[in-house]
Amino acid sequence: MHKVKSQTSSFLPCPRAWAAAAVIFAVSAPGMAAEGPSAGKFHWNNKNTHDQARVIGNDEALGGIRFSPGLPSAATNSVPLGRDHGFDPDLSVGALALPGAPPLSALRLPESDDGMYTRHGVELSWSGDRVLPNLSGDDLLVAESGNSSSGPDAFMVRVRSTRSGEWSFWCFFSPQAEYLGNASRRGSAIFLTPVDLNVFGLSFGESVDRIQIANMTTSDRLDVRGIPVAKKGVVVTGREGENLARPDPNFKALAQFEEGNKFGPDILYVASLQYIANR
Repeated sequence: MHKVKSQTSSFLPCPRAWAAAAVIFAVSAPGMAAEGPSAGKFHWNNKNTHDQARVIGNDEALGGIRFSPGLPSAATNSVPLGRDHGFDPDLSVGALALPGAPPLSALRLPESDDGMYTRHGVELSWSGDRVLPNLSGDDLLVAESGNSSSGPDAFMVRVRSTRSGEWSFWCFFSPQAEYLGNASRRGSAIFLTPVDLNVFGLSFGESVDRIQIANMTTSDRLDVRGIPVAKKGVVVTGREGENLARPDPNFKALAQFEEGNKFGPDILYVASLQYIANR
């Protein structure tokens, strides 16, 4: 993949507070729900799923945030799902990002699986000069492989504008659904997080050509004031002394991710809820 043109964003800033959270699978366009797989209330078509990935680390500075040395290199497959559950195993994040990883595997972030102080990530894109447009509703859906008893782990997302080539800010979204899938593996679950590209300041019809996802750390806060936790917000780091909100896990009545050291997400799948288009 070519290098990022610029780390300076021309996107509009996130509002300081939101009433609802977004998820990383694109929202269904008319007719999409009827022709594709689904998880919970979300529907998509695997023909629109990204098919390229690269891991992020090695002290890169992206969007004002410094990543840790090394690279993520571990895949996990704790959730026994297959094509019959709607996920194309060959397009799972672990299988794409790590050559030789088994199909339908999640990418463990960070490498150590302990994101308290370590940060790694992954960048996703489409081959053939294809892009994801911002249409009505959620545009992406991020599936995190986890455990129903301990809850989800915190991660953040940013996107690159096709038009300007510039990256947005990093943003956190609370997971909105838990998908148990095959109950034969006790405790395994998938947490579904939808993402609406409107949050990044994109107008209707504008598109993105790349997506980046990274684990959050204990030094991260959301640029939201007046409440202790928030379901959505721009991620800032190194500002623990300010009265800023912490990310809300939205599950198991956990007040903060810090209570359970939940900063090691296993990113399994990112589904596009919209039809992708040519650049």
